Amino acid sequence: MGRHSSSRQWGFYRSLLSWSLPWLVMAAIAGIAVWFAVAALGREELSPPAAPQSDVALVDETPTPSPTPTLELVEPTRSPSAAPAKPVPPLITDVSVQVLNATPDSAAGDRMAERLAELGFQVVTVQPAGQTYEQTTVFWSHEGAEDAARALAERYGWLVAERPDNLSETVDVHVVVGADQV
Repeated sequence: MGRHSSSRQWGFYRSLLSWSLPWLVMAAIAGIAVWFAVAALGREELSPPAAPQSDVALVDETPTPSPTPTLELVEPTRSPSAAPAKPVPPLITDVSVQVLNATPDSAAGDRMAERLAELGFQVVTVQPAGQTYEQTTVFWSHEGAEDAARALAERYGWLVAERPDNLSETVDVHVVVGADQV
């Protein structure tokens, strides 16, 4: 009764070893992978070492005469002034605006709508355009909205034109977001 081992327990040890060995190998591989990842991400750019500096200071024993201060009048120079900035037309913001996204970026229309709303425009809708545009273009729907469309386009350097027939007449201004805004 004093013996605890028998020849039948070898099966138990073998099954324990066959179960735990693959897990130990996988843990070792994962540990090595983490080690390399941390080493690669934690590596900092090394700057070249500074030139060695000597602890011995060189002292020149000959006295250097100090210059006598003199008072010199200097006439102030005028810096060339920048050319006067071209006046920016005030925006007419009590107009309704339709934003058409003519870019592959699906969020460009929403960004433009937010930008126009912050300026005080009443953004009615944001929709994808039927074709792509290289440059952002502002279209006016009727003569009363032309000044607003021109002021907006001039402020940002966009193109401006009268509304083509395929755009709605129910809004005052159409802003077609072009690839230049992406």
